Amino acid sequence: MDDYSFDDFKRDLRIGHEIELCYKGQIYVVAYSPYDSSERILLFYKAYDEESILEYKSTEEFLQRGSINGNKLEDLWEDIVVEMIF
Repeated sequence: MDDYSFDDFKRDLRIGHEIELCYKGQIYVVAYSPYDSSERILLFYKAYDEESILEYKSTEEFLQRGSINGNKLEDLWEDIVVEMIF
């Protein structure tokens, strides 16, 4: 997905897609909490690392505050590879 832009990423999250990203060999997951919970919360975490789970109350909050090692995703975007979109 070489031509997949950060704007594409934002659009896909806003319509409810879940996405796997790779940054420096580490897979990260952007997913939503199950529908049966009282609130639909966006989750961001390193794959297979339950301790890394961060919760965001909305897609917009994640897009504003989501980061890897203190760097906003938008600033890292050219080094991020989108692995899968669900």
